[in-house]
Amino acid sequence: MKIGVLVDCLKLGVKKGIVKARELGFDGIQVYATHGEIAPDNLSQSGRAEFREFVAANKLELAALVGEVDGFDDPATVEQRVERVKEILVLAENLHTHVVSGHIGMVQSEGTDVERECIVHALEEIGGFGEKVGVSFAAETGMESAALMKKLLDGLQTGSVRVNYDPANLVMVAGDDPIAGVGTLADYIVHVHAKDGIKKGCWSPVELRTEIAEKGTGSVRFDDWFVETRFGEGNVDVQRFITALADIGYEGFLTIEREVGENPVEDIVAARDTIRELISEIG
Repeated sequence: MKIGVLVDCLKLGVKKGIVKARELGFDGIQVYATHGEIAPDNLSQSGRAEFREFVAANKLELAALVGEVDGFDDPATVEQRVERVKEILVLAENLHTHVVSGHIGMVQSEGTDVERECIVHALEEIGGFGEKVGVSFAAETGMESAALMKKLLDGLQTGSVRVNYDPANLVMVAGDDPIAGVGTLADYIVHVHAKDGIKKGCWSPVELRTEIAEKGTGSVRFDDWFVETRFGEGNVDVQRFITALADIGYEGFLTIEREVGENPVEDIVAARDTIRELISEIG
């Protein structure tokens, strides 16, 4: 397994963040591409070539792009969001990475659910396009259990939609077992976030989604629902987690994501050291 970092979490800007990632000894990086410096509309063909060269000059791999569009469960906006993801898939191919990750919306268990069907149609279209350009869209785990995600993906007609496995999201939101989930989604995992967290109280993802719909994302106190922690300090058993990844033969990136905290670089370095030690123990 290789260790990466989500550059945006270093809070240094893209190029300075890439240099810092090299200095910290990472194998690769993930970068947000929905907006900002690396967004498709902000990066010309020459700019894309320059970015590839810059990453290579820093002896790093581009593990994945983040193509976050906040899901595909809204019929009123889904077409626009699908087109945005297609642009990012093309960008990924231009930048020589084969994974774009993002949330897909909350998957419902009932096949007749309108929002679920909206997600399915969007993923079919994205997956078909991804097959043409040679890039997978990796659905990030979080709002649903691993079993429910697998059921959705098993039913798709495209093999290009995969999984960005985030154990913290499964713990904090879905209330699912992040260790067992590795085995459940083994055939789909192409990228992994190294993140940890704690869920507060007993509630369902539907309750959180209702709260967001009623109040708006900016008005919801997420700390009342869950808290992201430093890697190894939450409810993800990180030793068993990394062992589970090894057991399924995963050899890709463990990309450290630290979205909160007063000292993100310090937390990221601590996570890096923990992962290195655990990988070394596994052998």
